[in-house]
Amino acid sequence: MSLAILSTVAVVFALSWAQSFVISLLLGILFAYTLNPLVVWFERFRIPRVFSASIVMTGVVGTLLLGSYALQGQVQKILAQLPETTSRFSAGLASMGKGQQENMQNVQAAATEMEKATSQVTGIAPKARATHVVIDPPAFKLNDYLWAGSKGVLGFAGQVIMVVFLVYFLLLSADTFKRKLVGLTAMLST
Repeated sequence: MSLAILSTVAVVFALSWAQSFVISLLLGILFAYTLNPLVVWFERFRIPRVFSASIVMTGVVGTLLLGSYALQGQVQKILAQLPETTSRFSAGLASMGKGQQENMQNVQAAATEMEKATSQVTGIAPKARATHVVIDPPAFKLNDYLWAGSKGVLGFAGQVIMVVFLVYFLLLSADTFKRKLVGLTAMLST
């Protein structure tokens, strides 16, 4: 029982540690199985598998690049409207903050009045209050945000490139990978 628990914990830890590779591998397998009928269709016309896979991958990557190029104008419009939207958003937050400050001051004044009234009825003087220290979180720094975002963009680009290569080589391998995967699964299940 303890061996099963330890092995389960080890597998979960290994999967969380290698999640970027495992997710890229699974996406590559999924896309390769999806695009495999196109490669087989090209092979029916006596085009070798290497050229068929190259044609399919060039078509897919080209379609994605053309689609992103077509969306370029809309992204530029969004970026042009960003300063105006940001100023409206900050103005809305400022007006909401003023209302909340007034509400908090009203609640504090009411609490002070209630404390005075109860101290008069009981005859016990109110105790001195302790000073609360509030540590303000650091201010928003655009440089930190951009640095973290650029690392995320570079990681995403690396994973996309890895998925493209995995799909291409899985398309080249034809049924070899499928047979090995089924054999491995059968071996692990026994």
